[in-house]
Amino acid sequence: MEHLDDEGRLLLSGRSTNEGLQSIALIVEGPITQLSITNLLGFIYLGLIGTGVAYALWFRGIDQLKPSVVSYLGLLSPVVATLIGFVVLHQTFTSLQWTGIAIVLVSILLGQHTTRLRHRRINSRARRT
Repeated sequence: MEHLDDEGRLLLSGRSTNEGLQSIALIVEGPITQLSITNLLGFIYLGLIGTGVAYALWFRGIDQLKPSVVSYLGLLSPVVATLIGFVVLHQTFTSLQWTGIAIVLVSILLGQHTTRLRHRRINSRARRT
């Protein structure tokens, strides 16, 4: 992969993920017997928005942010999906599920705060020397 530029890596990564997910869907769901316009529009949406745009934004974020910030972003994906289900689909959650969301959010905030403090200490030590 060393010979690929950033765009090539993005395309390869997206394609690999897409093919892997398609293989799992084929095994679990079986082959598509009828393809309606709704199905086709759903596939197009998932391919362009769910995979393409999401990967482009993810890799842009990785390029722009510090690794310590990026490492916590992966924890937000299931939280955002859960909250979208709550708002859009009117799903309900148990107190244990809400506690899990709170734990993830507090962990992210603490992780970011701890990282900032660590960077400040390192910078202040560097200035003294």
